[in-house]
Amino acid sequence: MTEQTQPREVFYKTLYITCDVKVSITTKSPLRIGAGRGLMIDEPDLPVIRGGNGKPVIPASSLKGVFRSSLLRLLKEPEEKVALIFGGEVPQLSKNEKFSIASPIVFCDLMPSSKVKTFERQHIKINPVTGGVTNLFEVEYVPEDVTFEGRIMARNFPLAIFSGLLNMMRILCNDDIVRIGGFKSRGYGSTEVKYAEPKVQLPQKVNFSTKLGSLKNQTSQISLEVDSQRDKLKLLEKVDEKVYRHEISIKQKQQNVLGLYNILLDQNEFQKIGEEVLSNWLTPG
Repeated sequence: MTEQTQPREVFYKTLYITCDVKVSITTKSPLRIGAGRGLMIDEPDLPVIRGGNGKPVIPASSLKGVFRSSLLRLLKEPEEKVALIFGGEVPQLSKNEKFSIASPIVFCDLMPSSKVKTFERQHIKINPVTGGVTNLFEVEYVPEDVTFEGRIMARNFPLAIFSGLLNMMRILCNDDIVRIGGFKSRGYGSTEVKYAEPKVQLPQKVNFSTKLGSLKNQTSQISLEVDSQRDKLKLLEKVDEKVYRHEISIKQKQQNVLGLYNILLDQNEFQKIGEEVLSNWLTPG
């Protein structure tokens, strides 16, 4: 990370800022994210996926998929429109070709915050022609009131857009518009999503340009400054022709030997920026 005073379009060659938040997902109904068919005699037909420690997890790939598909459906945009948010092929304006970029948002597996006991439930498959039962099978699931925790990080990404994505998922999941995992039509996958501890690492002042976070393949202008005297993060971001200008309260800050600030932002003020972004996304024109 380096201090930058002149705008320069970047992806990841230089790391200017990172922002990560703590995410917790609590099950409100049975949750089932499958690991394929069970191969052991004592396994259910359809076991849940587990981490290296043997505990059930919400995989990073599943979490990313929920974010990506939700944004596509919310905005009614084609797949390529979100490549600058979740990675993928993006067009080059100077050439009639595309190139691929990694996702600026890094997801991690969400682990249970306490010991989890899974359960099994029998389901049947109905023959659509005869209406009779053609198959009886057992599925493993995580019960209600289990909390999974982890963190999500964004690199060189507009803070306003990052907050907007987090708010989108929080609202869609908490209102039961979006469910996680499989067997949704059977009542599985209802969750409550919470975010906390938005942390940013950056120089005292940074100013750069990037297309990351854009839905229109446009260059965004990012300007951030740590006001140590007032304990504020001054934010000025222009993304897809929308301007976000805010001062976010700093709850904690620490400067390391490299001169970089590690700051903890006020959760409510950070969330309000995301609500503004979400409103702009849903406003025609």
